[in-house]
Amino acid sequence: MRHGRAKAARRTLRFFQLHAGIRPPYKVLLDGNFLAAAVRQKFSLNERIEKVLQGKCILYVTRAALDELGQLPGPIFEQARRLGLDECAIIENESLPNDACVRDTAEILVDQASNMAATISASEAIRRLLTTTIISDKKSDGGSSSQNNPRKFFLATQDTELAEQIRSRAPNVPILRISQSVLLLEAPSSSSKRSAANEERSKQAAGTMMTSQELEMVQEMKKQNKVKNVIKTTPHSTRTKQRAKGPNPLSCKKKKNDAVNSSDTTQVNRKRKRAKPKSDLEPSPTNIAE
Repeated sequence: MRHGRAKAARRTLRFFQLHAGIRPPYKVLLDGNFLAAAVRQKFSLNERIEKVLQGKCILYVTRAALDELGQLPGPIFEQARRLGLDECAIIENESLPNDACVRDTAEILVDQASNMAATISASEAIRRLLTTTIISDKKSDGGSSSQNNPRKFFLATQDTELAEQIRSRAPNVPILRISQSVLLLEAPSSSSKRSAANEERSKQAAGTMMTSQELEMVQEMKKQNKVKNVIKTTPHSTRTKQRAKGPNPLSCKKKKNDAVNSSDTTQVNRKRKRAKPKSDLEPSPTNIAE
């Protein structure tokens, strides 16, 4: 993955981590179209998704999506169904939420008999999982709170219509798609950004800067930073530096200090003898003879 896409993916993951509480190990919900596209592109599903999300992932697929793949003719759809059975955890139709609004987390699982009687399409199963809103009466954050995407799913789909519905109806749902054999993580949708802005305004109006969930995230990040600092400060096997050796005698000129000193001493000890000039008054031998 290139540096630009990796940087954009980290920015998107940071957004959903702060505003939706989505943290690793990530839960990725796949539909039949995405499984078929992965078979056509012939890439390792779990390895490629973990590389894009830069963390551990758990793959999920609905029973309705597997049933639809089984009804379609062709070897690609059969391989896609086999891929979903081998590498994904299966969400049965009986465990799907029934209503778009549930009063408590314990009521997400509906009665099995009512769901088994009705046939559910793959897109409808995904909508129920992602657009269900939990309304809790617990005053952990100062009052009742509503939450979209309660199971913290990523959605991996090639269905443009389904992706558009999730963008508009279910904020805080990251979407993965394959574009020209490249797996991409889409930027946060406009509904996700509006939801984040509303959350910030509500916190400012209530006079609280952080919710309990955000406080837990901050504490976990502090613990991770402490572990990193401990790892950095642990002593490692350091290499002893070799001392600088002397210069190579073959590559250096000989010292001239001794020769200079000896010449200086001879010059100091040597006395200069001056020749005496001959006087003009001294008689010559010829004059003496005369």
